[in-house]
Amino acid sequence: MYSNIEIHHTENPKKYLFINDDNILLGGYTIKDIVKMLKNNLSSNNISIKLSEKYKTNIEQDNIQKIIDNVLTYLSKNAVAH
Repeated sequence: MYSNIEIHHTENPKKYLFINDDNILLGGYTIKDIVKMLKNNLSSNNISIKLSEKYKTNIEQDNIQKIIDNVLTYLSKNAVAH
């Protein structure tokens, strides 16, 4: 599902374009990290743990799941399977 999402740099070093077919989303480095981990088949729990370690804070699994459900699923909406 997430393997087709392309990540592109923008002129702003803190922003990325996420593209899947005709769906485009502008987001930050946290979304970039989540997409990369989803591409490696990590669960929302494992993503939560890794991001919490990386950013030295507590990022709850529920928050990761909300990002996946509400934001990243948009990129897969109406996407054509290749």
